[in-house]
Amino acid sequence: MKKFLAVALILMTLGLGKAAMADDASGECPFMLHGFYVEPNVQAFIPFNDDLSADVFAGGKAGYQFNEYFAAEVEAGWSQLDFSDDSGDVTTVPLLVNGRVNLWPGVYMVDPYLFGGIGIAFNDISIDGVDIDDSLAGQVGGGVEYHFNENFSGYVDMRFYFNDPDVNVPVEGEEDVELNGFLVGGGVVWRF
Repeated sequence: MKKFLAVALILMTLGLGKAAMADDASGECPFMLHGFYVEPNVQAFIPFNDDLSADVFAGGKAGYQFNEYFAAEVEAGWSQLDFSDDSGDVTTVPLLVNGRVNLWPGVYMVDPYLFGGIGIAFNDISIDGVDIDDSLAGQVGGGVEYHFNENFSGYVDMRFYFNDPDVNVPVEGEEDVELNGFLVGGGVVWRF
């Protein structure tokens, strides 16, 4: 997993360096980005809880770019994290509303951005007799997006995801299971 993080950070760094070598002679992005878009993505979910193993997070976003700086998004995803002692797994399905800020819009073909969001996580646990509650979830992060053309781009990003549901164990009472962690990955963007 550390190798995956290192590769993701290197790609993000190379993406920022690519900004100096934009595709056209002026170095500027030749189009303005406004309107609706969708973003399927795949990421590595690296939980802070040592009792859970890292796994894949698959999801997507639908958003609207109001102007070159600001966008609003709705995001959903899915991840199933196994307990390291093989006693079961926890599934989380977050539904979040995000805000996004592009840092240097329209200047280069590579566009760095920051984002954050809040919503609800629908959680499930596969251990008999144990219940887990749905909970408040949120995220903050940043990334870089490379614009191939006016309608299509690719991106890599890294985010801190927080989700702290209550778990009801009949013998022991109520406990917390931390589903906080880093998500690192990328996806594609289609604008229409």
